[in-house]
Amino acid sequence: MKRMPIAIGTGLITLDVVLGSNKDNVAQTFAGGTCGNVLTILSYLKWNSYPLARLTNDSAATHVVRDLRTWNVKLDFISLEPSVDTPIIIQEVKKNLRGEPYPKYSLTCPSCGAWLPTYRAVLSNTVKEIFDDLPVPQVFFFDRLSRGALDLARRFSEQGSLIYFEPSGVGNEAHFQEAVRLSHIVKYADDRGRAFHSFTDKSPLLLEIETCGKEGLKYRSSKFSKSTQWKRVASFPSEISDTAGAGDWFSAGLISSLGSKGLNGLISSSSDEVLQALQFSQALASWSCGFRGARGGMYENTRSKMLTAVKKLLANGQLGMPKTSVRPTVQQSRRINCPSCFVSI
Repeated sequence: MKRMPIAIGTGLITLDVVLGSNKDNVAQTFAGGTCGNVLTILSYLKWNSYPLARLTNDSAATHVVRDLRTWNVKLDFISLEPSVDTPIIIQEVKKNLRGEPYPKYSLTCPSCGAWLPTYRAVLSNTVKEIFDDLPVPQVFFFDRLSRGALDLARRFSEQGSLIYFEPSGVGNEAHFQEAVRLSHIVKYADDRGRAFHSFTDKSPLLLEIETCGKEGLKYRSSKFSKSTQWKRVASFPSEISDTAGAGDWFSAGLISSLGSKGLNGLISSSSDEVLQALQFSQALASWSCGFRGARGGMYENTRSKMLTAVKKLLANGQLGMPKTSVRPTVQQSRRINCPSCFVSI
Protein backbone atom coordinates (compact mmCIF):
# COMPACT_ATOMS: atom_id res chain seq x y z
CA MET A 1 0.00 0.00 0.00
CA LYS A 2 1.11 3.53 -0.75
CA ARG A 3 2.21 5.26 2.43
CA MET A 4 0.07 8.27 3.36
CA PRO A 5 2.00 11.55 3.69
CA ILE A 6 2.22 13.17 7.11
CA ALA A 7 1.28 16.70 8.13
CA ILE A 8 2.03 18.12 11.57
CA GLY A 9 0.56 21.45 12.59
CA THR A 10 0.25 23.79 15.51
CA GLY A 11 -1.78 26.93 15.89
CA LEU A 12 -5.43 27.81 16.22
CA ILE A 13 -7.45 24.72 17.13
CA THR A 14 -10.86 25.61 18.56
CA LEU A 15 -14.39 24.52 19.17
CA ASP A 16 -16.52 26.33 16.59
CA VAL A 17 -20.09 26.97 17.70
CA VAL A 18 -22.09 27.75 14.55
CA LEU A 19 -25.36 29.45 15.49
CA GLY A 20 -28.53 28.63 13.61
CA SER A 21 -26.64 26.40 11.21
CA ASN A 22 -29.35 23.83 10.47
CA LYS A 23 -33.06 23.73 9.56
CA ASP A 24 -34.05 23.62 13.25
CA ASN A 25 -31.98 26.76 13.96
CA VAL A 26 -29.94 24.86 16.55
CA ALA A 27 -26.30 25.68 17.20
CA GLN A 28 -23.87 23.03 16.01
CA THR A 29 -20.34 22.37 17.22
CA PHE A 30 -17.30 21.45 15.15
CA ALA A 31 -13.57 21.20 15.59
CA GLY A 32 -12.27 24.37 13.98
CA GLY A 33 -9.68 27.10 13.90
CA THR A 34 -7.34 27.57 10.96
CA CYS A 35 -4.91 24.85 11.98
CA GLY A 36 -7.68 22.52 13.11
CA ASN A 37 -9.55 22.87 9.83
CA VAL A 38 -6.49 22.50 7.60
CA LEU A 39 -5.32 19.32 9.33
CA THR A 40 -8.81 17.81 9.35
CA ILE A 41 -9.30 18.54 5.66
CA LEU A 42 -5.90 16.98 4.95
CA SER A 43 -7.05 13.83 6.75
CA TYR A 44 -10.15 13.86 4.51
CA LEU A 45 -7.72 14.08 1.57
CA LYS A 46 -5.90 10.94 2.79
CA TRP A 47 -3.08 12.38 4.84
CA ASN A 48 -1.96 11.43 8.35
CA SER A 49 -2.57 14.64 10.31
CA TYR A 50 -1.09 15.35 13.75
CA PRO A 51 -2.25 18.51 15.57
CA LEU A 52 -0.09 19.78 18.44
CA ALA A 53 -2.21 21.53 21.06
CA ARG A 54 -2.80 21.99 24.80
CA LEU A 55 -6.47 21.06 25.07
CA THR A 56 -7.55 20.21 28.61
CA ASN A 57 -10.21 17.67 29.56
CA ASP A 58 -13.17 20.08 29.42
CA SER A 59 -16.54 19.77 27.67
CA ALA A 60 -15.36 21.83 24.70
CA ALA A 61 -12.39 19.51 24.19
CA THR A 62 -14.76 16.54 24.26
CA HIS A 63 -16.61 17.99 21.25
CA VAL A 64 -13.34 18.81 19.44
CA VAL A 65 -11.82 15.37 20.01
CA ARG A 66 -15.02 13.58 18.97
CA ASP A 67 -15.11 15.47 15.69
CA LEU A 68 -11.41 15.03 14.94
CA ARG A 69 -11.65 11.33 15.67
CA THR A 70 -14.55 11.07 13.20
CA TRP A 71 -12.14 12.14 10.47
CA ASN A 72 -9.23 9.95 11.63
CA VAL A 73 -7.06 12.84 12.75
CA LYS A 74 -4.17 11.58 14.90
CA LEU A 75 -4.68 12.68 18.51
CA ASP A 76 -1.35 11.61 20.06
CA PHE A 77 -0.30 15.21 20.79
CA ILE A 78 -3.62 17.04 21.21
CA SER A 79 -3.38 17.43 25.01
CA LEU A 80 0.17 18.58 25.68
CA GLU A 81 1.15 20.02 29.04
CA PRO A 82 0.55 22.47 30.57
CA SER A 83 -3.05 22.10 29.43
CA VAL A 84 -5.37 25.11 29.06
CA ASP A 85 -9.09 25.65 28.51
CA THR A 86 -10.16 24.77 24.99
CA PRO A 87 -10.64 27.88 22.80
CA ILE A 88 -14.22 28.57 21.70
CA ILE A 89 -15.33 30.74 18.78
CA ILE A 90 -18.93 31.69 18.02
CA GLN A 91 -19.86 31.96 14.35
CA GLU A 92 -23.01 33.32 12.72
CA VAL A 93 -23.78 33.57 9.02
CA LYS A 94 -24.90 37.12 8.23
CA LYS A 95 -25.83 38.86 4.97
CA ASN A 96 -24.48 42.13 3.67
CA LEU A 97 -26.50 44.86 1.94
CA ARG A 98 -26.27 42.93 -1.33
CA GLY A 99 -27.72 39.82 0.32
CA GLU A 100 -24.41 37.96 0.20
CA PRO A 101 -23.61 35.61 3.12
CA TYR A 102 -20.55 36.27 5.24
CA PRO A 103 -19.33 34.81 8.56
CA LYS A 104 -19.35 36.90 11.74
CA TYR A 105 -17.15 35.69 14.57
CA SER A 106 -17.34 36.40 18.28
CA LEU A 107 -15.07 35.56 21.21
CA THR A 108 -17.67 36.36 23.88
CA CYS A 109 -20.62 34.45 25.29
CA PRO A 110 -23.90 35.57 23.64
CA SER A 111 -25.67 35.21 27.01
CA CYS A 112 -23.42 36.87 29.60
CA GLY A 113 -20.86 38.69 27.43
CA ALA A 114 -17.88 37.06 29.17
CA TRP A 115 -14.76 36.35 27.16
CA LEU A 116 -14.55 32.76 25.99
CA PRO A 117 -11.26 30.82 26.29
CA THR A 118 -8.73 31.82 23.65
CA TYR A 119 -5.66 30.29 22.00
CA ARG A 120 -2.54 29.47 23.99
CA ALA A 121 0.59 28.28 22.16
CA VAL A 122 2.48 25.04 22.72
CA LEU A 123 5.52 25.92 24.84
CA SER A 124 9.08 25.72 23.57
CA ASN A 125 10.11 23.47 26.48
CA THR A 126 7.32 21.07 25.56
CA VAL A 127 8.49 21.02 21.95
CA LYS A 128 11.97 20.01 23.10
CA GLU A 129 10.53 17.21 25.21
CA ILE A 130 8.35 15.66 22.50
CA PHE A 131 10.33 16.32 19.33
CA ASP A 132 11.96 12.89 19.16
CA ASP A 133 8.53 11.28 19.52
CA LEU A 134 7.10 13.11 16.51
CA PRO A 135 7.14 11.49 13.07
CA VAL A 136 9.04 13.35 10.37
CA PRO A 137 6.32 15.10 8.34
CA GLN A 138 6.25 15.96 4.69
CA VAL A 139 4.66 19.27 5.73
CA PHE A 140 4.70 21.37 8.88
CA PHE A 141 1.87 23.92 9.11
CA PHE A 142 1.57 26.81 11.53
CA ASP A 143 -0.70 29.84 11.69
CA ARG A 144 0.23 31.45 15.02
CA LEU A 145 3.64 32.77 16.03
CA SER A 146 5.36 31.36 19.10
CA ARG A 147 8.82 30.26 20.08
CA GLY A 148 7.63 26.65 20.06
CA ALA A 149 6.23 26.91 16.52
CA LEU A 150 9.45 28.48 15.26
CA ASP A 151 11.54 25.76 16.90
CA LEU A 152 9.41 23.12 15.21
CA ALA A 153 9.70 24.88 11.84
CA ARG A 154 13.48 25.02 12.12
CA ARG A 155 13.87 21.39 13.19
CA PHE A 156 11.50 20.04 10.55
CA SER A 157 13.07 22.17 7.83
CA GLU A 158 16.42 20.59 8.67
CA GLN A 159 14.77 17.20 8.12
CA GLY A 160 13.45 18.11 4.66
CA SER A 161 9.88 19.06 5.54
CA LEU A 162 7.97 21.71 3.60
CA ILE A 163 7.17 24.62 5.95
CA TYR A 164 3.80 26.32 5.36
CA PHE A 165 3.06 29.52 7.30
CA GLU A 166 -0.36 31.18 7.29
CA PRO A 167 -0.03 34.31 9.44
CA SER A 168 -2.95 36.08 11.06
CA GLY A 169 -0.92 39.14 12.04
CA VAL A 170 2.62 40.39 12.53
CA GLY A 171 2.80 40.43 16.33
CA ASN A 172 6.43 40.18 17.40
CA GLU A 173 8.34 41.56 14.40
CA ALA A 174 11.51 39.58 15.08
CA HIS A 175 9.51 36.37 15.34
CA PHE A 176 7.58 37.21 12.18
CA GLN A 177 10.74 37.83 10.17
CA GLU A 178 12.19 34.57 11.48
CA ALA A 179 9.01 32.74 10.47
CA VAL A 180 9.24 34.12 6.93
CA ARG A 181 12.89 33.11 6.66
CA LEU A 182 12.10 29.57 7.81
CA SER A 183 9.03 29.12 5.59
CA HIS A 184 8.81 27.85 2.03
CA ILE A 185 5.17 28.81 1.43
CA VAL A 186 3.45 31.81 3.03
CA LYS A 187 -0.24 32.44 2.35
CA TYR A 188 -2.48 35.24 3.60
CA ALA A 189 -5.53 37.30 2.65
CA ASP A 190 -5.22 40.61 0.83
CA ASP A 191 -6.64 42.64 3.72
CA ARG A 192 -3.48 41.79 5.64
CA GLY A 193 -1.00 41.84 2.79
CA ARG A 194 0.27 45.38 3.20
CA ALA A 195 1.50 44.64 6.73
CA PHE A 196 3.32 41.51 5.55
CA HIS A 197 4.99 42.76 2.36
CA SER A 198 7.73 44.66 4.18
CA PHE A 199 8.86 41.31 5.60
CA THR A 200 8.36 39.07 2.57
CA ASP A 201 10.06 41.60 0.28
CA LYS A 202 13.24 41.12 2.34
CA SER A 203 13.07 37.32 2.26
CA PRO A 204 11.81 36.09 -1.14
CA LEU A 205 9.86 32.86 -0.76
CA LEU A 206 9.62 29.73 -2.84
CA LEU A 207 5.92 30.53 -3.00
CA GLU A 208 4.03 33.55 -1.62
CA ILE A 209 0.26 33.72 -2.06
CA GLU A 210 -2.14 36.57 -1.42
CA THR A 211 -5.80 35.59 -1.74
CA CYS A 212 -8.21 38.25 -2.98
CA GLY A 213 -11.70 36.78 -2.51
CA LYS A 214 -13.83 37.06 -5.65
CA GLU A 215 -10.84 38.54 -7.47
CA GLY A 216 -8.95 35.26 -7.20
CA LEU A 217 -5.37 35.41 -5.98
CA LYS A 218 -1.93 36.64 -6.83
CA TYR A 219 1.35 34.82 -6.23
CA ARG A 220 5.05 35.19 -6.71
CA SER A 221 7.93 32.76 -6.46
CA SER A 222 11.68 33.08 -6.07
CA LYS A 223 11.94 29.61 -7.62
CA PHE A 224 10.91 30.78 -11.08
CA SER A 225 11.96 34.42 -11.15
CA LYS A 226 14.28 36.76 -9.29
CA SER A 227 11.81 39.59 -9.80
CA THR A 228 9.04 40.40 -7.35
CA GLN A 229 6.39 40.52 -10.07
CA TRP A 230 3.05 39.08 -9.04
CA LYS A 231 1.03 36.71 -11.22
CA ARG A 232 -2.75 36.39 -10.98
CA VAL A 233 -5.08 33.39 -10.90
CA ALA A 234 -8.80 33.94 -11.41
CA SER A 235 -11.42 32.67 -9.02
CA PHE A 236 -14.16 30.14 -9.80
CA PRO A 237 -17.93 30.57 -9.52
CA SER A 238 -19.46 29.70 -6.16
CA GLU A 239 -22.89 28.83 -4.87
CA ILE A 240 -22.36 30.65 -1.60
CA SER A 241 -23.98 29.40 1.57
CA ASP A 242 -21.07 30.29 3.84
CA THR A 243 -17.55 31.52 3.03
CA ALA A 244 -16.13 30.45 6.42
CA GLY A 245 -13.25 28.04 5.97
CA ALA A 246 -12.71 28.66 2.26
CA GLY A 247 -9.13 29.74 2.94
CA ASP A 248 -8.55 26.59 4.97
CA TRP A 249 -9.74 24.42 2.09
CA PHE A 250 -7.40 26.35 -0.20
CA SER A 251 -4.42 25.72 2.10
CA ALA A 252 -5.22 22.03 2.50
CA GLY A 253 -5.63 21.66 -1.25
CA LEU A 254 -2.30 23.33 -1.94
CA ILE A 255 -0.49 21.27 0.68
CA SER A 256 -2.02 18.09 -0.71
CA SER A 257 -1.05 19.05 -4.27
CA LEU A 258 2.52 20.26 -3.69
CA GLY A 259 3.59 18.87 -0.33
CA SER A 260 3.31 15.09 -0.46
CA LYS A 261 7.06 14.75 -1.15
CA GLY A 262 8.16 17.40 1.32
CA LEU A 263 10.35 20.31 0.34
CA ASN A 264 11.96 18.40 -2.53
CA GLY A 265 8.55 17.99 -4.11
CA LEU A 266 8.00 21.73 -4.23
CA ILE A 267 11.54 22.39 -5.47
CA SER A 268 11.12 19.90 -8.30
CA SER A 269 7.70 21.24 -9.33
CA SER A 270 7.46 23.09 -12.64
CA SER A 271 5.75 26.45 -13.01
CA ASP A 272 2.83 24.71 -14.72
CA GLU A 273 2.48 22.26 -11.83
CA VAL A 274 2.43 25.10 -9.32
CA LEU A 275 -0.23 26.90 -11.36
CA GLN A 276 -2.33 23.74 -11.58
CA ALA A 277 -2.05 23.29 -7.81
CA LEU A 278 -3.19 26.86 -7.24
CA GLN A 279 -6.15 26.40 -9.58
CA PHE A 280 -7.17 23.14 -7.90
CA SER A 281 -6.99 24.83 -4.51
CA GLN A 282 -9.09 27.74 -5.76
CA ALA A 283 -11.71 25.33 -7.08
CA LEU A 284 -11.74 23.42 -3.80
CA ALA A 285 -12.28 26.65 -1.86
CA SER A 286 -15.14 27.61 -4.18
CA TRP A 287 -16.78 24.22 -3.72
CA SER A 288 -16.57 24.56 0.06
CA CYS A 289 -18.60 27.79 0.00
CA GLY A 290 -21.72 25.83 -0.94
CA PHE A 291 -22.07 24.43 2.58
CA ARG A 292 -22.73 25.88 6.03
CA GLY A 293 -19.83 25.77 8.44
CA ALA A 294 -16.12 25.83 7.67
CA ARG A 295 -16.05 22.14 6.77
CA GLY A 296 -19.72 21.50 6.07
CA GLY A 297 -19.03 19.84 2.73
CA MET A 298 -17.22 16.98 4.44
CA TYR A 299 -20.41 15.87 6.17
CA GLU A 300 -22.45 15.77 2.98
CA ASN A 301 -19.97 14.41 0.43
CA THR A 302 -17.61 11.50 0.13
CA ARG A 303 -14.09 12.40 -0.92
CA SER A 304 -14.72 10.94 -4.39
CA LYS A 305 -17.93 12.98 -4.81
CA MET A 306 -16.07 16.12 -3.79
CA LEU A 307 -13.24 15.46 -6.26
CA THR A 308 -15.76 14.84 -9.05
CA ALA A 309 -17.40 18.19 -8.38
CA VAL A 310 -14.06 20.03 -8.21
CA LYS A 311 -12.79 18.40 -11.42
CA LYS A 312 -15.99 19.47 -13.17
CA LEU A 313 -15.44 23.02 -11.98
CA LEU A 314 -11.85 22.98 -13.23
CA ALA A 315 -12.87 21.54 -16.59
CA ASN A 316 -15.76 23.78 -17.56
CA GLY A 317 -16.44 26.28 -14.80
CA GLN A 318 -19.65 24.56 -13.72
CA LEU A 319 -20.08 23.84 -10.06
CA GLY A 320 -21.51 20.37 -9.56
CA MET A 321 -22.77 19.93 -5.98
CA PRO A 322 -23.62 16.24 -5.47
CA LYS A 323 -24.63 15.62 -1.86
CA THR A 324 -24.34 12.24 -0.22
CA SER A 325 -24.73 11.88 3.53
CA VAL A 326 -21.63 10.09 4.75
CA ARG A 327 -21.39 11.16 8.40
CA PRO A 328 -24.17 11.49 10.99
CA THR A 329 -24.42 15.13 12.02
CA VAL A 330 -26.40 14.53 15.20
CA GLN A 331 -23.20 14.51 17.24
CA GLN A 332 -22.49 18.05 16.08
CA SER A 333 -25.83 19.29 17.46
CA ARG A 334 -24.92 18.70 21.09
CA ARG A 335 -24.90 21.88 23.11
CA ILE A 336 -21.96 23.51 24.86
CA ASN A 337 -22.26 25.64 27.98
CA CYS A 338 -20.47 28.94 28.57
CA PRO A 339 -17.59 28.34 31.04
CA SER A 340 -18.56 31.54 32.89
CA CYS A 341 -22.37 31.54 33.17
CA PHE A 342 -22.96 27.85 32.31
CA VAL A 343 -25.85 28.85 30.04
CA SER A 344 -26.10 26.82 26.83
CA ILE A 345 -24.65 28.72 23.89
